Amino acid sequence: MASNSVDLALLYSIVAGPHQNDPYSMLQSPVTLPSSLDSVKGIKIGVDWTWAKQANPAVFENFKKTIEYLDSVGCKIISISIKNIPVMNTGHLVAISAEGSEGARQGIILQSYKTLNTFTYEHVCMI
Repeated sequence: MASNSVDLALLYSIVAGPHQNDPYSMLQSPVTLPSSLDSVKGIKIGVDWTWAKQANPAVFENFKKTIEYLDSVGCKIISISIKNIPVMNTGHLVAISAEGSEGARQGIILQSYKTLNTFTYEHVCMI
């Protein structure tokens, strides 16, 4: 999604916040990003290794190396188990499909993309 954390934060701020033409997004909390992150020491990161291992082997190896690096710079890596992932995936698919079809029915999605400014549109399209 991004080559560094600053670009990822920019992408997050673009896509995660509410949009005036999308009523579903109005329930989202405002996007807040830290002004700086000088140290990650002590940050807790939960990893469901069983779920992560389902990825493409090359993706998993890169993920594993990233987690090892985060551990080496002071993050606290905690093994977790997320239960009912298949059920959650189905629920997520149903919710996204319903929101997308309703947005398309009302013309919200197309209208939202047309109203994006050039800077935002170019960054979203690069993803």
